[in-house]
Amino acid sequence: MKRVINFKSIFGVVAVTLFISTQLIALVGAAVWALIGHFHLGGAAALVVLAITAVPLTIALVKIALLAYETETDPENN
Repeated sequence: MKRVINFKSIFGVVAVTLFISTQLIALVGAAVWALIGHFHLGGAAALVVLAITAVPLTIALVKIALLAYETETDPENN
C-alpha cells in the first residue's frame, strides 16, 4: 500500500518526534548531570561522559523519528 504523505501526516511526524525527543533528552541530561555530580568528575571527564552518552541518544532519536514516520504515514492509520 502507498503511504499517506500530506501536511497533516508530516506535521504529526514532527510533533511526535519533537515531543518524545525532548523528553528523552531531558532524561539523559538529568542522568548525566547526576552521574557527573555524584562522582565529582572534572571538565574533561564530564565531556567524555557526554560524548559516550551522545551516541546511543542519537541512535534512539533517529529510531524515534523513523517509527513516527512509519506510524503517521501508514494508510491504515489515516
